[in-house]
Amino acid sequence: MQQAVEKTIKLKAELEGLTLWGHDIDVLLKRCDDSGIGIDVPKYIRDKADIITHWEAECRYYPITVVRKDSIKKTYDVLVEWLGQGKTK
Repeated sequence: MQQAVEKTIKLKAELEGLTLWGHDIDVLLKRCDDSGIGIDVPKYIRDKADIITHWEAECRYYPITVVRKDSIKKTYDVLVEWLGQGKTK
């Protein structure tokens, strides 16, 4: 789920002419904001950026990491809705 959020941000930034690198959702969002591009990121993703970022490494390298299913489902639902909105503003 972290990669889906990361790749969506990178795609929307690329559509606006900004190429992003890295995995940290907070950093990616800050680069977008600093560049003044119009990516309308859902509040839930902004609010949970740090938690979502940690899923990337923790779940991959520490298989005993517990991530609540409802957190993953909520992130999925928000992401699907966001993707359904089409091109960035």
